[in-house]
Amino acid sequence: MKKFKVLLAEDNIQARDAVIDELNKLKNFEFQIDECEFPDKALSKLAESERSKNYYDILFVDLDFTEQAHKGGKRDSGFQIIKRAFNICPISKICTYSGQFREPDLSDEHQELVKKGLLVFTFDKSKRDAGIGDWFVKGMEEVINEHTKENYLFDVFNNHRSIKEKVNNLNLTFQAKWEINSNLDTIIILLKTIEKISSKYVFYRLITHLYHSTLLVLLTDSKEVSSIRQNFIKNKSAAEKIIKVKEPFEWREQNALAQIIAEGDINFIRYGFKLNNYRNKSIHPTENFNPEISNILFANLTLTLYISGKNGIQFESFEQIPYILKEKGFKDLRELIDYFR
Repeated sequence: MKKFKVLLAEDNIQARDAVIDELNKLKNFEFQIDECEFPDKALSKLAESERSKNYYDILFVDLDFTEQAHKGGKRDSGFQIIKRAFNICPISKICTYSGQFREPDLSDEHQELVKKGLLVFTFDKSKRDAGIGDWFVKGMEEVINEHTKENYLFDVFNNHRSIKEKVNNLNLTFQAKWEINSNLDTIIILLKTIEKISSKYVFYRLITHLYHSTLLVLLTDSKEVSSIRQNFIKNKSAAEKIIKVKEPFEWREQNALAQIIAEGDINFIRYGFKLNNYRNKSIHPTENFNPEISNILFANLTLTLYISGKNGIQFESFEQIPYILKEKGFKDLRELIDYFR
């Protein structure tokens, strides 16, 4: 049975009980619920989830916390909780549970958060008060369905977080660190959007390019061309033996593969070579290659491998994507996952 970690931030006990009663109607799912009756408690729970990397799957957040004014609750405290939750883990499904989101002093910011993608669903308390039957269950089915499709993104996000933590401790230029972090954030946004569009291949090509570009920035930042060339010459023979190429590799200053051979761990060159190949086919599309999610996950793992090594990389959810076994790129992804294991 699928278990969801839920944050319920609501200052009214009757409203919290109503949400819990509705969740209990969903017999095929189990919910671990953290109840938070005032804002600081919710923010503390979010901070705890960030430290442990055990993020919330679903959040229900009221907007008005004035019933807990004696504990710091304000009319618009819910917005602070929502923004903090999104910054900690943009993969979580953040929902408002409110009867006042249409009020003039709250509606503008509520709509802005919806437009920016912070909020995925609004549970309207007025429907409960009006006695409308299965309004909550239908909304939850929509939220759970979206969460199920995107569950693999938690592993992608955790790998990104690992990369960012390592990058921040490396002797890289400010520009390089900014570019790496920006690329990773953009990838998450694109992957969250991709289920809602028809032209997935265009997004997949862009994401492949972003992973490839990030790897090159990581490997070559501030390094002299002469030094990169010397390392290429040193690693060239070993790379050729591992990849078993028909023709020898040649040094070219602006050649991405030459840079990967020169500056990356030679033990990872098989996967760097394939990522470079994916990127070339994405930039120069061919009839024989349309990037798929398996190619994207391969790129995610390859970048994480180059900076983190084999330890601590997350991928368990990747193999659980229902359609991934049928993709052409799954063979490469499976080979890389087996390498980690």
